[in-house]
Amino acid sequence: MSRILRSSISSGALLELRKQLELANRGKNVLEGWEILNGEKRFKDRWLSKLLVASYQSYLCNRYIAERVRRGLFDKLLLGDIAKKHETGGIFWVNDLKVDQPRFESKEISFTAPIFGYKMSHPLEESAKLETEIFEESGMSVKTFKRMKITGTRRFGRLAPEIEITENQRGIQLDFMLHKGGFATTLLREFMKNG
Repeated sequence: MSRILRSSISSGALLELRKQLELANRGKNVLEGWEILNGEKRFKDRWLSKLLVASYQSYLCNRYIAERVRRGLFDKLLLGDIAKKHETGGIFWVNDLKVDQPRFESKEISFTAPIFGYKMSHPLEESAKLETEIFEESGMSVKTFKRMKITGTRRFGRLAPEIEITENQRGIQLDFMLHKGGFATTLLREFMKNG
């Protein structure tokens, strides 16, 4: 752990990252992705390196979404959010909450979440503050992403799949389609929760 603390990430943030990963009894890929980005680990297999870095990017994206949930901001748009249309995939900056919040509530649009990289589009105003907080907490820099040629992108911050439920002899059947970044296992876990 001492070699990791030499990076610009605060020791508190690193300890929190390690604690979260250990509690989840996983996280080796996330940690190795972080180490690759910080030049502390190298793999000859470029595909494996990209996969591990992507796992760290996904971790940061999930941190952003978790923080929105924690602050009660998951079910609303923020001024400056980059929103995405579910139907067409078009993106735009939210600059009028009176116009865009009803579209959000009707699941026509959703906020996007960052997959950090040096070419990623950035939100504005209130939304930018939250995203910047998560990025700074990570100890990463845009220079690091540029050096590693990690461009970044944005993903839907929430998914609004249409789910068709039918009964059959063995129980029920769910039919649905998810956009890029959505996982069937996550949807099914939410569907099967008790209480």
